[in-house]
Amino acid sequence: MDIFLRLIPSRLRNPLGSSSATGLLAVALLTGCGDKAGPQAISIETAPDVVNNAFATAAPDIKQAADKVVSRAAAGDYAGSYFSLEALSSNPDLTPEQRLSLAQTQLAVMEKLNEAAEQGDERAAQAIQTHRARK
Repeated sequence: MDIFLRLIPSRLRNPLGSSSATGLLAVALLTGCGDKAGPQAISIETAPDVVNNAFATAAPDIKQAADKVVSRAAAGDYAGSYFSLEALSSNPDLTPEQRLSLAQTQLAVMEKLNEAAEQGDERAAQAIQTHRARK
């Protein structure tokens, strides 16, 4: 715990003059707000259904982009699917359900990208490097 307290500026470490206040501040900073977990992982096989359900009533251009994500993943083009996911995810008009489906699909695609990169797929390795550079 001491290592984390050193990260807090000294003027904030003990704002109320008690060690319990410091402890509460440290706990609040370390745990963050809310209790939401990240997106639940899905398999690459279920990703098309998840995406198709989320984008069933989307505008035609958004639906077409979602279809591209799904078709590329189904064809085993995980690098292409990743780049399509990235492009679609940046659309500000997506609903929370659509964003969640893309996040879940991205987890499945990243798993397949890692497998492909381990087997020597250069395009998969490039997509992983791009992903890491953007994070």
